[in-house]
Amino acid sequence: MNFEKLNRDDVRKDYKLIKTRLNEISISKHVIEKINIEINNIKLILKNIVTIKIHGSFATIGLYKIDSDPKIDLLGIVHLKQSMFDVYENEIDSYEHFDDCFICDYNKIVYEKLFEMYKNNDEIEVEWQNQTISGNLFQDNIIISVKIDGKIYKIIYRSCLSSKKIYKLICVRNVYRRSFTLEYVRNYKILDKLLLKKLSFLFYEIYLIAKNNGYNKMKLLYMKLAILSKLQWFIQQNNIYMRTWTSSLFKMFFTKNEVVESLFTTNDFYNKNAKLITKIYRNVKFKKFNWVYHGMFPDLKNFVIEFTKYAEEHSSLRNVGVENNERSIYFIYDINAYIINQSKSKNILVHNWEKKIEDSGLKVTKKYIYPDNTDIGTFMLFAIYYHMELI
Repeated sequence: MNFEKLNRDDVRKDYKLIKTRLNEISISKHVIEKINIEINNIKLILKNIVTIKIHGSFATIGLYKIDSDPKIDLLGIVHLKQSMFDVYENEIDSYEHFDDCFICDYNKIVYEKLFEMYKNNDEIEVEWQNQTISGNLFQDNIIISVKIDGKIYKIIYRSCLSSKKIYKLICVRNVYRRSFTLEYVRNYKILDKLLLKKLSFLFYEIYLIAKNNGYNKMKLLYMKLAILSKLQWFIQQNNIYMRTWTSSLFKMFFTKNEVVESLFTTNDFYNKNAKLITKIYRNVKFKKFNWVYHGMFPDLKNFVIEFTKYAEEHSSLRNVGVENNERSIYFIYDINAYIINQSKSKNILVHNWEKKIEDSGLKVTKKYIYPDNTDIGTFMLFAIYYHMELI
């Protein structure tokens, strides 16, 4: 696509500044290597029991030198058939807890396995922790304390249930909850790449604000979630960069209206146009919006000022569940293209996602993204967002 070129000197200058700053504040590569070695050891020990995934700060921003109590979060994923996953998910609204809970059982199995493996290791200690989340909600953690260069780094392990749905199920002792923590990590990484590491820089500033104001871990998380949600919500708010990008996408695949009309000459639309559909769908993926995000946020300083202010305003964020309420969290689930023929008698979604949405179990909202070229009346995008639940 022939977009206006970025000011490459400004991009390089900001990126160099960000890289230098992140190197200054992050723990040493030597320590990171030691932590990763221990994580790999844990994966090997538990490979026939659970699938280990890293989440939390270590999976996104990493660890800072000034962290007084550095933690690394691990999820042990137990894969279930959808029918059994649904049995557990149905208990969320009932506030019931199974006496023979899979998650609790796996926590015990994992604890016993790790304790046995490390009991004679003076540098590593394994312990069971019952943590209060809020009110009467508790969760069982397995803490693997690793001593590296005289400092203790705590690896926090929790078990969860997984199916084909994008969220996991966790147990907080007396009830079950949905967890989107791995989606948080995935979306953070996409946005940080689109923004050329500006997000990593910003999140350190947010961390300092939280630290200096005595905010707890949950309040800091709310601030980060508010930022990620806002950054994804931007693309459908009559955004000129997104609208320009949408027009250019149309022109790339449809040189003239006759090409669009030809798509509808057969009832077997998807099979006859399979190659074109695949190309369009691949190009409307969220991770493809580099030019859009460069255009929206070209300047590091302004980006940090705008979003530190926004984060502080949302430091008491609650998941109120009201659509379009700015104090709710929405993440992008999918981007889809919608094509209409010239007479507006026929239309088609490039990707048939309705069944996928139905199976997902998510509360979704659909937002239109129109091209900036008013002559294009046959093409638009849908940004499909899901409402993220918070514990």
